[in-house]
Amino acid sequence: MMKKILRLFLYLTLLITITGCGNNSLNNVSNEDNVENKVTESDNETNETNETTNSKFKSINFNEQINLDFVELNLTTAMTGKEIKPENPKGVYRYSSKQEGKTYFYVYGTIKNIGKENFEFADSMYVEFVFDDNYTYNGSVKADEEGSFSYIYAYLDPLESEKIYFTVSVPDELIEKYQNVELKFGFKKNFEGHYNTYEDCDYLYSIKINK
Repeated sequence: MMKKILRLFLYLTLLITITGCGNNSLNNVSNEDNVENKVTESDNETNETNETTNSKFKSINFNEQINLDFVELNLTTAMTGKEIKPENPKGVYRYSSKQEGKTYFYVYGTIKNIGKENFEFADSMYVEFVFDDNYTYNGSVKADEEGSFSYIYAYLDPLESEKIYFTVSVPDELIEKYQNVELKFGFKKNFEGHYNTYEDCDYLYSIKINK
């Protein structure tokens, strides 16, 4: 009788031990799954952040006109050159002169004020050029005003239009080897304020240019 009781006791003890080990094993699997899920969620958050940053810029093409309630902007051409001169120079005029060991990369088109008040735009835009997704340079804006370049105080009266240039000067070496360029630019409504970053702009655009 005692042997039966002892066997029963040992059987129950063994059963409890096995059940306990089984629970630990399940817990371990569950913990590993949680770790994997956390890594996946972290990766997703990083991807979402990058997508959000990139999505701030509206991608446009050449001859795709930007139409806002205060301005129309149409970029048509990309070029390189040692100098940049107004389309029809007149008398004594300002232009972008040669720089030793450097070449200009520039994009130009037209800008028109369709609002009811004048605005100054050349010194009120954020401009950046990114070559081959690796080399980033701050750019500038120039207005072709009656055969001479204006870098600041380039005003447009209502319904007035001018030729606009986005320019950057980069080493000759880069001009020789680059494969593509992304022009990124932004501004606030009515071109209010001056910016060194895109974060304060109301409108952001980018245009990709292959060599």
